[in-house]
Amino acid sequence: MLVFSLLLFQSCTVTRIAAFFQPAVTDYKIFPCDTVFAAKHSNPAFIQAPKERLPDVSLWVPPFILNGATNIDEFLKLTYSTSLLVLHNDTLFFERYANKHKKEDFQIVFSVTKGITAMLAAIAVEDGILRYDQKVSDFIPEFATDGRREIEIKHLLNMVSGIDFNDRSNFARLAMLYYNNNQDKFAREYNYVSHKPGTHFAYQSLSTQILAICLEKASNKKLKVYLQEKIWEPLGMEYDALYTLDSRKNGNIRAFGGLAIRSRDMIRIGKLLLNKGVWEGKQILPVSFVDELMNRQMRDDRWWGYQSFFWRDGYVNTEFLCDTDFFAAGHHGQFIYVNPENNIVIVRQGKKETFRWPMLFGRLVGAMTNKGNDVMDECRDYSDQFEGIYESNNGEKYEIVYRGVSSKTGADQWVVFKDVNQTLKTRKLFIATKFDGRSIGTNRLMFISRSLFDIQDNKIVGMFHDNQRAVDMRYFVKKGDIPLQMRKQILAGMKRANDRKVKMHK
Repeated sequence: MLVFSLLLFQSCTVTRIAAFFQPAVTDYKIFPCDTVFAAKHSNPAFIQAPKERLPDVSLWVPPFILNGATNIDEFLKLTYSTSLLVLHNDTLFFERYANKHKKEDFQIVFSVTKGITAMLAAIAVEDGILRYDQKVSDFIPEFATDGRREIEIKHLLNMVSGIDFNDRSNFARLAMLYYNNNQDKFAREYNYVSHKPGTHFAYQSLSTQILAICLEKASNKKLKVYLQEKIWEPLGMEYDALYTLDSRKNGNIRAFGGLAIRSRDMIRIGKLLLNKGVWEGKQILPVSFVDELMNRQMRDDRWWGYQSFFWRDGYVNTEFLCDTDFFAAGHHGQFIYVNPENNIVIVRQGKKETFRWPMLFGRLVGAMTNKGNDVMDECRDYSDQFEGIYESNNGEKYEIVYRGVSSKTGADQWVVFKDVNQTLKTRKLFIATKFDGRSIGTNRLMFISRSLFDIQDNKIVGMFHDNQRAVDMRYFVKKGDIPLQMRKQILAGMKRANDRKVKMHK
């Protein structure tokens, strides 16, 4: 705490926090920038569709999210979207800009930058200048002298470094990193470790900034130069990009969330990923990198829903271990979403995110390809079977009880009680919302909890319960339904807990 308090009084950093505090998609205007120049020879990356038409929004947007919008233009305006692009095979199937945003406008993509940093790391591994199992201390000597000595490059990429930093639980600390005027110094001196590497997932922008230092050391080049050479020029990028810097004096690129690019160049990145790293017959990105993003199998050095700065926990329209979708995501809802099964890439940019967009992308793909989704096809919605008692092989139990429709959001909700062997008074509980027709979950401050139901012959026989923080997923067998008396008891207990909270607030 003492070190953090001292850091807080760095005048330039604290002035930025006080002046801006809430990051915005126009932050390239408040930071100094380096330019990644458009390709010298821009190439046509796709065919423009003669007619831009998506399935009707009512077929892929749940009513509680649609909120009265009747067409795509109303929906984009209502959801603070600035762009939506859909690439199918080699055709730009849909391209729309909204809320006064134009095709030529820059926009910070925040943590989508992380995904691009990971792509550069994969290229560096392929070039033989970096290894995934290489110690970070090989590039940053300070890491060799304390609890960070066992951290490897792969731990940074998968957010399992064990460093005591979490974007979601300490906004003040994140602001210190985001607005810091010397991020290299901050990353080297931040030596707090809370877990053994590979055992605990914590989403942390600091890991990406540390990786950027390693990349620049390994390549002996500034990250913007490496990006220009390895991705921007080979892909024939149509526009310049801007890398925001911590300060003109120190010149450290904000590799965790400081890249400003246009939607059309984001689609090119998505197409590169869709084609497993191949661009116009040349292997730009290692095919193994994309294969890993598509792989749902667990390992002891990553959480199943996150791999190499890309997310894998979107909409589930089939058995989730078979699902291959992945996406890069940034603050305020910046996305590059890749659906390899159907050769589809979706880019969305916006000024705000008020719901989980990846839940819609998967539904849109289902509507586009006539494979259906749980909005347009009732047989893909198993929510009437979610309720029940579930037990793992070590005796841990969960009770899931339908609570009804939220008066605030209009979404269906379930009460989840952990361990039926405890008394009702001391059971742990949380409220879960339907993510899709096969899963429920909750976006809590510290982490995302999710239950993905196992369906055989149209019947729920169990669930995979996601314990994100522990880099763990366990299977629970459905043991039975909830008797009426138990349902009443659970919901009454929930009401008593809520009443206590109300009294405390008063």
